[in-house]
Amino acid sequence: MNLAYINGFNVVTLKKISDNSFPIHKEVVICGKGFTSTKIKDSNLTDKIVCCLNSATLLVDSVDYLFMTDWERFVSLLKNEKNFSKIRNIVIPVQLQERCEPSLRFTYRDVVSSLRKYNINLYTFSLPEHPRQIKIPSEKTDTFVLGPDKIHSTFHISLLWLIKAGFKNFTMYGISKNPEYAQLFKQLKDESGGQFVNGRRVKTPESWFTVNFAAGVEIMDRNGCNYKFN
Repeated sequence: MNLAYINGFNVVTLKKISDNSFPIHKEVVICGKGFTSTKIKDSNLTDKIVCCLNSATLLVDSVDYLFMTDWERFVSLLKNEKNFSKIRNIVIPVQLQERCEPSLRFTYRDVVSSLRKYNINLYTFSLPEHPRQIKIPSEKTDTFVLGPDKIHSTFHISLLWLIKAGFKNFTMYGISKNPEYAQLFKQLKDESGGQFVNGRRVKTPESWFTVNFAAGVEIMDRNGCNYKFN
C-alpha cells in the first residue's frame, strides 16, 4: 500500500490500475450533470459500480469512482459536497486543468493535500495535451496517457479509464446531446457549465454536446462495450 498522506487514522492512498483487480463483470453507472441525471435517485444501484463526473456526487449517497480533471471543479466540489467520506476512489490527471488549459500550478499533490481528512484512494493518469513533466514515483502513481482519442470531457476520460481497467457494461445518466443541466446544478455557483475562452467563462455551444455524445458512443463501440443512456 502506498500512503500519500497520513493524518491520524485517515489516509489518502495512491493506487495504480496495474496493481489492482476490478469486478469487471459488474454494470457501471456513470452520472453526469445533464437534465436526466436526477433519475439516478430512483434507480436501483445495488451491486453496481457508481461513477460520478465532477459534482454529480451530490445526487447519490455512495460513489465508487469520482472523475475530475479541472481544478476549478474540484474547488467547487469542496464547497458543495458535505460528505466526502462517501467517495471511495478519485481518478484525476497527474497535472490538472485550469481554465480549460494544462495547469502550471495544480497537480494531484494539491488534491491529496485538500483531502487529508479523508480515507480515499487516488488513481492518476496523464492527458496527451499536458507537456509538463512532473517527477513522481512510477511505482506509486500511473502516468499512462489516455488517448489517442480527442478528449472533449470528463465523460470520455471516465470511459477510457474504466475500459482500461476492464469494464465493458455501462449505463449513463445526465449525459446526452441535450445542453440542459439538471436544476440542482443550475442553482449552484460555478456548476452551471461553460467553457473558458481568453480567460473568461462563456456558454458552451449546443453543438459541443452533440460532438461529446457521439465521441463517447464511438469509444464504447470501438471497444465492444454494452451501453444505454437514460
